Amino acid sequence: MNDLDMTSRPSDPANSVTNEVEDQHDQESSHISSPIDELRRLCFHGQPEYVLLYEDHLLRHTPTDAIRQLGRGCAPGLRVQFQLAIGPYVANQITLAFVIRQDGQEFRLATVGIPLSNAKLTSKLFDTRTTIDLLDNMLRNTSQESNSSTEFPESSNNSELPDEHFLEHTSPGVVHLQLTTTQIGHAIRKSSDLWQSECLSDTQNAIMQTINDLIDRVEKKSSHVTWSFLLPAPSHWPDHWEFEFNMKDDSCNPFSVFLGGAQNITQLDHTTVDVDSADRPLKPVGPCFTFTDVHHYVTTHIVSLFDAIAMENILSRMRNDITFHTCIIPFPNSLWSPAPDDFTRYGVTADNEPISFLVVHKPTKHSHLLMPNVDERVTLYLDVRQDLHKSPDVDRTPATIKRIAEFIYGQCCAFARHSQVRVAQLRQEHMNSSAKHRSTNVYDDSGKAEPIAEEDLLEDFDEGEALDLAFTQKVVPFLVDYIGCDSIPANILSRYPEASNEELRKYTADVLALDFYPRSDAPIFMERIYQWVKNQRSPPNLVPKSDVGFPFHGRRISQPFGVSTSAVFFKVDRPKQPKWPGSFEAPYIKIHLKDHPAVVSFKGNTDETLALTYNVETEHLIRTIVQVAQRNTTERVAIRAISDCAGLASKSPTYALFQHFFAFQQFPREHMRDLFECFPGVARTYEARRFSQDLTPQLENIRQSRAGVVFLIGYAGTGKTNACCQILVAAQDGGYIPDAGWHNEWNSDRTLSPITMLPPLDPAVQHELDQLDVVPTLRPRETTASKTSACVKISGNVAVAFDPPKGFRPYQVEDISRQKEISNAVLFIAAQNNQADDALARLSAPPFSRDTLRAYSYSLELDNIFRTEPVPPNCLPQPASLSPSSLKLFSTSVNAKENSRHQKRGPATDPRSWSNLAVAFAQKDPEKWSAILEARAVRNEDVIAWQMKKTGAMAEARKLLDVVLKRHQVILVTAVVAAEIANHHPTWSPILVLVDEAGRIPEGLALVPLTKWPGIPCIFSGDPHQFPPVDPTQHQDFAFEQDDDFFEFRPFFNQVGTSLLQRVDAMGSMDLLLYRNHHSEGTCIDFVAQRLFPGKMTVVKRSGSEQADRALQWWRQYLPNTTSTQILIDLKSKEQMKGKSFVNPTEAEFAAHLAVYMINSLKLPRYEDLVNNASTNVPLSFEYLTLTRHVLNASASDMCLKIVLSNPSAICAFKNAATATLAMAPMTASTLRRIVTHPRATS
Repeated sequence: MNDLDMTSRPSDPANSVTNEVEDQHDQESSHISSPIDELRRLCFHGQPEYVLLYEDHLLRHTPTDAIRQLGRGCAPGLRVQFQLAIGPYVANQITLAFVIRQDGQEFRLATVGIPLSNAKLTSKLFDTRTTIDLLDNMLRNTSQESNSSTEFPESSNNSELPDEHFLEHTSPGVVHLQLTTTQIGHAIRKSSDLWQSECLSDTQNAIMQTINDLIDRVEKKSSHVTWSFLLPAPSHWPDHWEFEFNMKDDSCNPFSVFLGGAQNITQLDHTTVDVDSADRPLKPVGPCFTFTDVHHYVTTHIVSLFDAIAMENILSRMRNDITFHTCIIPFPNSLWSPAPDDFTRYGVTADNEPISFLVVHKPTKHSHLLMPNVDERVTLYLDVRQDLHKSPDVDRTPATIKRIAEFIYGQCCAFARHSQVRVAQLRQEHMNSSAKHRSTNVYDDSGKAEPIAEEDLLEDFDEGEALDLAFTQKVVPFLVDYIGCDSIPANILSRYPEASNEELRKYTADVLALDFYPRSDAPIFMERIYQWVKNQRSPPNLVPKSDVGFPFHGRRISQPFGVSTSAVFFKVDRPKQPKWPGSFEAPYIKIHLKDHPAVVSFKGNTDETLALTYNVETEHLIRTIVQVAQRNTTERVAIRAISDCAGLASKSPTYALFQHFFAFQQFPREHMRDLFECFPGVARTYEARRFSQDLTPQLENIRQSRAGVVFLIGYAGTGKTNACCQILVAAQDGGYIPDAGWHNEWNSDRTLSPITMLPPLDPAVQHELDQLDVVPTLRPRETTASKTSACVKISGNVAVAFDPPKGFRPYQVEDISRQKEISNAVLFIAAQNNQADDALARLSAPPFSRDTLRAYSYSLELDNIFRTEPVPPNCLPQPASLSPSSLKLFSTSVNAKENSRHQKRGPATDPRSWSNLAVAFAQKDPEKWSAILEARAVRNEDVIAWQMKKTGAMAEARKLLDVVLKRHQVILVTAVVAAEIANHHPTWSPILVLVDEAGRIPEGLALVPLTKWPGIPCIFSGDPHQFPPVDPTQHQDFAFEQDDDFFEFRPFFNQVGTSLLQRVDAMGSMDLLLYRNHHSEGTCIDFVAQRLFPGKMTVVKRSGSEQADRALQWWRQYLPNTTSTQILIDLKSKEQMKGKSFVNPTEAEFAAHLAVYMINSLKLPRYEDLVNNASTNVPLSFEYLTLTRHVLNASASDMCLKIVLSNPSAICAFKNAATATLAMAPMTASTLRRIVTHPRATS
């Protein structure tokens, strides 16, 4: 039996402990003093610890009073965590048994049984010994160690220490169990044959007292209180141990398979593993068993962040001269990115200071109780292999030798000055010590002690020896880096024949140290150093070859502003290169990316972070990495987003590392079906006549995407929504959306058969096929996919085949026997426009006849369930009887248009809305949904009855919406409503997601569908050129110090001001582009085509009006290159608050005067004529004024006024003649009024 291997720890007074806590934050950002200090900073305080501490490294947490009797405990081992979240459970009993099995014998330390009714138990830190007999010797061994410790004596009264510092003085080598209870009655039953003996040791009595203390507290039925007790455990690891987890289930239920029986986790036998040759674990989390259901949630985690191998790697590989600085990471509102699976490679870095954060984990309603405080720590690894590239100093040129010699000379002079200062300090310390301990004193006649002479106090102080020692201590570690491996003196080689090169160089530095003291003249000393450097052979490599990746340490931080509160954020420190000797040119470090042939070279520096060495090799490499044509467009977009979010420059080393180590693992990249092959119906031309010629060639690029995500960009009026609907219908008709979802890498072993398609249930499909441009021909169906040259489709009882588009390949999907019934239901949430209305109508009509459901915002749908009458539209009041006829006509036209739009705007007026279909569904079963129908009947009639029934009815309404929602599986959504549906209905999942209007939302919000339903194929559709994303995290940025009324909105960082489709477009990673416009009206489309989409959008058919053409003609008299009648006004003047918004009165005043001038000059037709399409032959006036930013400024207003008054038809030429923009510089309202309202200017 081995003795306990304990290491004493400092036990300073309370103020020293307090100082340690206060200085913890400063230590985190400073240089790492030792691996142990850094390891201790990875621990939690009073929360479940996720770090395996090794040997004598201690851990803080809160013990109970009973544990204080145990004194100093033992070192911890594996930490076991078990949680039962609050909720009803199908199992009626849980049993935790701590078992030791050694040499065929079994020892049960304790067995705890808990009824599963609103209880949560957390057990941590389980460490065992070969037998429990060692517990008897624990107090005795601990006492001996404490008594023999003189350097760090233990506190005389541990009870005086607070709980958070108690374990600084008593080792926490214990089993830590936490139990959370509510006021509902619970009981804990303990049973152990070992403890039933009447002859118990002191340790066993303490254990029993601890458990009894816990049980006494539990039986008091305190509300929502977490208790804990700790069981001491010995320090050394056993050869084998097991943790047994049993859940007793007396009832017969479908969950018995999971809950019944025992689950054993066996520890790795680390004593037989070669640490240097063993592979480091790729993921930190150990075995995890999870059972979840709508009403039941049980999860078991056996957690060990570092096993023994990983811990040995940390202790042996970490060097004190490596400094870690801040680094950062990706999108908000996401789970693990990348997902923590066996193939994950961790590695994240950032330049300068970070401005975004890494989302590591998102707690659920069940797991939030386990989330630690903000001092949580995390460690990631960059799995690379680094070795020496080449240092310029290796060439040993005369210039290099001279530079090194000059540096050594300067450092030796500095060391000499420091040594002299140190000797003076030692001299004074020796004098004080001699005076204090002098045994004999000389007294004068008055009885006073005579002062002792200084030479007497220093009689045994050797100043020369002290100077040599102080200088040697400084210069020896410095010289080691410059002594060549082949320049070791022969006497040292013979004296230490078994020493390593590093040891030999250290011995040599000890011998040569005093020769480098600058005692002679400077030129002579400098020449001697030059000759010494010149004679060195084979200088040591500064970077040894190693397969150990860089560790990235970080800590949990508080919630960033403007981000979902359900996420957990970490601030991660990026490592710098090791400190090179000051005289050396840092060599290149080759970073070999594992599992990839690429090599990235960095140049290490002392004061700078990783800097890319721009030579021919690396420049070509980075260009290749950045511009590589990957099929996984999602990964490319994510990489660019992360680099922008963290402020990374293009072609930075971090960009190259992100390219290979930060892949979105939510989307399986292997064995994923080609999306173009999954939607063969998309290759068919549109049913609508205007899309019959252009869609097929545009869809060719969709074949490049294999990641389960498609980016579709469509310019204004090109039919983005219609394209999504067509893809949706084609996917369902083609039989490629079984209920099981996509064929992914977890099903890669499934045998694939030739393509077969489920027959559409609609008999009109054959008629629809007859109308296609690609005429189907009847042929026998091939049985082998390799021989199939056409896509086979079954329609009714007739087998047909049609030729695929150019470049189309035969493909395979699951056999029809493996597919479930195709969903004929569509959940449709799109922008409220005519295109969405047309698409919805087409989906509901033959030949598709889809069961369509249109969803609006969740609050509107929930409210509409209880409305019997729709909310009336907001109409303009009718003008007075004496008002002009044009005003009456204008009011009538606006109200008619508003009524028409209102019919399609809300759920109340839409018969296919979610809430209306839910009401119809409830009316079919009035007994089940009586609460909703009764509340709906009394809402408008009895306010008091409505308030009494409202709470229960709202809960029933949510259930009703959930029932109706689960009847639909394909969803066309906006990202905001997708988030609402996913939050309110977490158990529902679609099988295909199409995100419309994805260009108007920030990047993080666009990823909501991907994080809510990971692995589901998703199509993003939108236009990144029309409007910037609506940024919810903008802040006011005041531009002028003395003008508080003027400000601009600017985002906190670039990512929130960038839409996902903007990123895709900039990266050239879009899969599908719609560029032909079919909805052109007036000259506005000319402005859009040439201003917003220059050279990109094609107008198929331009339609205009006589009045717009006349206005354009009139405008071209002044700006010949203008393309439309659009006028953009930009006046920089003070903003004024109006309600919750800001307005610019100067800009409004100028626009009003401009309108009056245009009416007088252009002679615009009457509104009645425009409405009635009457012919207007109005002569055009040719007087107009263009005020430019170059003429109107704060100092030139008088000059501008003179120009205007001298020439009514003057044109101040705009610098950019290609745009029809009326721009104003800052000017006062009075000056503007003088210009615009002058009689000569407004004639």
